[in-house]
Amino acid sequence: MLFFWKLVCFHILLLDSVVPSIAAKSVEQQLLLTKTNTLSHQSAHRVKNLRPLFLKGSLLSAVPAREDDWKPEVMLPRGCHLVLLRELTLDDTNYYVAVDAQTLISYLIEQNVLDTSFGIAVRESDLPYFQLLVQSKKKPIERINHQGRDQRMVLSLDFCPSNQETELNFLESLPNSFNEVSWIAFLSGRWMESHLQDLHRLRLLDLTDQQKIIFANHSYQHLAFPPFMADLSVDFESDVLRNEEVFLKFGLVPSVFYRFPGLQYNQQRLDSLRQLGYIAISSQAWLAKKQLPVSGSIILLHGNGNERQGINSFQKYLLTHHDKPQLIDLRAGLLQSV
Repeated sequence: MLFFWKLVCFHILLLDSVVPSIAAKSVEQQLLLTKTNTLSHQSAHRVKNLRPLFLKGSLLSAVPAREDDWKPEVMLPRGCHLVLLRELTLDDTNYYVAVDAQTLISYLIEQNVLDTSFGIAVRESDLPYFQLLVQSKKKPIERINHQGRDQRMVLSLDFCPSNQETELNFLESLPNSFNEVSWIAFLSGRWMESHLQDLHRLRLLDLTDQQKIIFANHSYQHLAFPPFMADLSVDFESDVLRNEEVFLKFGLVPSVFYRFPGLQYNQQRLDSLRQLGYIAISSQAWLAKKQLPVSGSIILLHGNGNERQGINSFQKYLLTHHDKPQLIDLRAGLLQSV
């Protein structure tokens, strides 16, 4: 049998039809529309029958069935290569979660506007998404490749279960230090469920023009002690999918990035992530552990209030370095390395 990841060609449709010209923000800003302006269990979405399409090796192609079926909140760029990762029912409507294999942007799309009956054959090696899956199959990606003179870094914040106050003041002040602010939030399900108002404020930050946030998977349980989710007694795949359900319940589109709690993993966990379509992300600049950032670093802070020393170190770094780093979108940084 041919090894699935290296030799098989995939049928992925090149979307090159004319789509409406209303500009959409980044995918993680294409939030599901809630009926109120505040998050609560009463306004949460009903998620049922979430099923991975990637796990069984079934990569489907997708294109709009009819151009006029598209809604403004699911705008897709021309030339997009869609890979369907999940199917689910949300508030009694059937959806796919898909990723553009060229841009790494994720979408939530109603199934009835897609025609999955045909596509074009595209080799895995030709598309960044699959290249990055291969890169992270033995070890999570720890940094982006940047050879320029300017300091370019990725800012990431983990939101593990916590009883502490969320670092919202720090996050809301980021535009005071940078012309453009892009960062990635690795969210655990238990944190989201216990911090609904803080989650809502993160969503509001993402909807502004001053910040761009990618929302990524950091496990549902996030066990409190080592080896964390690398513990082989944990039903890891169920935990990953359960966290996706929490994302969708509270109006977030899951991205294709995952960070292991405590950065602890094993090959079995990496294999499971890859089968679910995830790119594993780590860090060599965990500031609370006194790992200093350099150009290309993926900076690791905690936004859940558990590691204030990391926030303080980042603020001190900004004060003592006249050439402030440029905080770039993780996806843009990764695309430079493939």
